[in-house]
Amino acid sequence: MLFDQHRNVDSEFYKILDELKADYIAVEGAVLVRSPDAVIKLSYVYAVVIAELMSTGAKVITISPTSWQSYIGNKNPTKEEKQAVRIAFPGHVDSWYKNYIRNMRKQRTVDYFNIKYSLSLYDFDVADSFGIAHYANKELTKR
Repeated sequence: MLFDQHRNVDSEFYKILDELKADYIAVEGAVLVRSPDAVIKLSYVYAVVIAELMSTGAKVITISPTSWQSYIGNKNPTKEEKQAVRIAFPGHVDSWYKNYIRNMRKQRTVDYFNIKYSLSLYDFDVADSFGIAHYANKELTKR
């Protein structure tokens, strides 16, 4: 299944690479994954993507998720924030609270870029991409 998905993405990826003319490309670094199988599959994909990006001649820069999130003021929730969610929504399992807090942080990222650049983002992945690009542009291009 993983390799079938790769074939579907392949042609679109190469179209983008053909048009890409950049000195550097910022990508988000690996995130914590608890499943060994998922780690292996993500490693395959990550290695292929990085190798292909490097083939453009651009420098590939890895940015940790916490770096760009902290830069826009979206740090990890405090104990107090986590507790406030549990009080506001009692009776759920731990995974529900983790997911709620994750989505809360994702929404903060969406809101940050919608306000800062007068956008209408709604997709969490697109907002994350803005976060990575924003951080790279502001911090990694300082001379």
